[in-house]
Amino acid sequence: MKKTTIDWKVVLFVVSLTELLVGGGGRLFEIGPLSLRMYLFGATQAVVWWSILRGSWRPDAAIWKLFGALVGLTAFSAAIGWINEAPVKAIFTDVKPLLYWANLLFYAQIIDSKERISIVKACFRWSSASMAVAYLLVLLLWRYDIIYGWGMYVWALPTEELSFRGNLGFFYKGFIFLPIGIFFWLQENTYYRKFIWVFLIYLAMLLTFTRGFWLIIFTIHVLYTLFYNPKNVVSWLAVVLMLTSLFSVGLYVSQVPNQNFPELAAFQENSRETYKRKPLKDWQRKLGNMFSQGFEDRESSIIDRIIQVGEVVDAASPASILVGNGFGKGTESRQIHMEISYLEIFHKQGLLGLGIWAGLFFVLWKGFFRRMGRSLRQIPFEDDAFVFFMAAAFMFAISFLNPFINAPMGLGMLAIALISLKPEFDPQTPTS
Repeated sequence: MKKTTIDWKVVLFVVSLTELLVGGGGRLFEIGPLSLRMYLFGATQAVVWWSILRGSWRPDAAIWKLFGALVGLTAFSAAIGWINEAPVKAIFTDVKPLLYWANLLFYAQIIDSKERISIVKACFRWSSASMAVAYLLVLLLWRYDIIYGWGMYVWALPTEELSFRGNLGFFYKGFIFLPIGIFFWLQENTYYRKFIWVFLIYLAMLLTFTRGFWLIIFTIHVLYTLFYNPKNVVSWLAVVLMLTSLFSVGLYVSQVPNQNFPELAAFQENSRETYKRKPLKDWQRKLGNMFSQGFEDRESSIIDRIIQVGEVVDAASPASILVGNGFGKGTESRQIHMEISYLEIFHKQGLLGLGIWAGLFFVLWKGFFRRMGRSLRQIPFEDDAFVFFMAAAFMFAISFLNPFINAPMGLGMLAIALISLKPEFDPQTPTS
């Protein structure tokens, strides 16, 4: 009987990727002085650099270029921050999440066959499915007073991982992979499994009350139906169902009183008074009200973004527009990380930084375009190239209002997509 050997590098890859997909911002699970994500990152880097030093594995030139582009930009922006007398601790705080880009090398080492691509897809599918089921179960227990949301609030407050929508539900940073998981479940060959899991994940996504999720997913589906699948009745039916589900959730929100935890009453009152005293123009308040989705705590969040935009504009100079103010140089209201990824990139790294990120997206698009055989009029929704490209593109899109693309979750998604779009993984290429 042949003895089965375990490839511990693959095991580490699965554990590390699963933690990235379900672990949110990485602050929920701490072991001693570090988080679980940091321990796993240390392990992956030890594996990849030991392999490079031993000569048992070498990244190709394209991987080194992708790795060097962001590493070089990070080092340059740290130097600019130091020249501008930013505190060293603040510089390191900005640099730390970007270090996760080094996992690009580990992913390139592990994802070296179509079989490994299948492992990646399984991680995305079951991570999103698990989060969806867990969230729906929590909401059910919460609705029937079996658990009380205040306990979760107290537990999660120090981690900044959960944002509550009054007594209706909450948003967890890991939920960014719920809509992404839908892309991977649409590849499922078994129809009933595809339907069940897409439905549950979509329902959980709606009940996070995150408008951006629904809008991006809906736009992608409508554009795909119009340009690539206009004669498919089921695809048009899905458009109708997506609209119906949105109105159903809106009706549910209107019928359930949006009350927050009683324990937060005094804190909320102080926050509202502070918000009212902020020197804002009428258009800023109207914009905040428009996008707050009816949640008073979200109104303040939108206004904070508007304030940050104004502060970045005020801090701009000819030099900073080109190369930024450097890492560690925040604004008055946000000394560290900003709510909008591209706003922070522009403030700290200027047009140079935005150009590097645009270049990474171009490489992603180029890989997708090449895999499609230069025929974008015939894109099968189930194709790996389409799924990985859309997953990364979704992360780029959602980062226009949220801090994802320059955080480990966004960096990890981008790295996975870039590796998975390599030409040797084309389904038409014979497996060696």
